Amino acid sequence: MPISLAQDNVLSFPTIINGKESLSLPEANDLTFERKSMRSFYRIAVVSQTILLCVMVALILLMYILGMRMNSNLTYYYNLAEPVIIEMTNHSLGIMRHADSSAAAVDRMALHTEEVSDVSLESLVASVNRTAAAVTAATEIVKHPVMRIGLEAAS
Repeated sequence: MPISLAQDNVLSFPTIINGKESLSLPEANDLTFERKSMRSFYRIAVVSQTILLCVMVALILLMYILGMRMNSNLTYYYNLAEPVIIEMTNHSLGIMRHADSSAAAVDRMALHTEEVSDVSLESLVASVNRTAAAVTAATEIVKHPVMRIGLEAAS
């Protein structure tokens, strides 16, 4: 069975019906076959585009619904956490406000401690010297013990 080109350079495949060879394609001037094939092509295209459009609309609606649900959930959790966040913010601001005064108080305390140590150092040195003198006097008394017993008249 030979394969041949028709007059309009369309490759045609012969078929065998009842032992005779015939072409399955219609004549070149017969447009009904083309119209039928174009109608089925358009039908398939319209149906597939309609299905695609329905899927896209469903996806858009789904995304919108999910967005609305997410928005409502986020609003709920924000309202739930808002008092705690405000309290933490106020507490942090209070710490920052009082940190400056706390630092100033520590600075004053260190200054007064230094002043007390300066004043008390002189007293401490004098006290140590008096104690050393008392110890020296006590050791002298212990070296030469003298006991005097007597009555003296009060004048």
